[in-house]
Amino acid sequence: MPPGTDVDELAFVVLMDATNDQDQDLQMIMNEVQVQTKQKRLLRDQISTVNRDATGMGTSAATSPASAIGMSEMAPQRLQMATNQRSKFVEALSSILKKIEPMA
Repeated sequence: MPPGTDVDELAFVVLMDATNDQDQDLQMIMNEVQVQTKQKRLLRDQISTVNRDATGMGTSAATSPASAIGMSEMAPQRLQMATNQRSKFVEALSSILKKIEPMA
């Protein structure tokens, strides 16, 4: 640590960098959720079409592939966890910033 560097200022810089990383992670997870949502919608449309065709032919209706939908439900959980972690970083940054700012 360079001489004269305040520990609080250094901690603020490190946490700010970590928060920026969290923002990037959140954006990546949100993009994944959007892709998975679109895929689920397409899958449901296909299932609906198959069910409609199967009903018209007098056969049993098809069922949705639960494993594909189950896997995509993990992304919203990851998004929530990342959002919670980012909130903790922002709280820590705010606390350090209050400590660093000269008292008025």
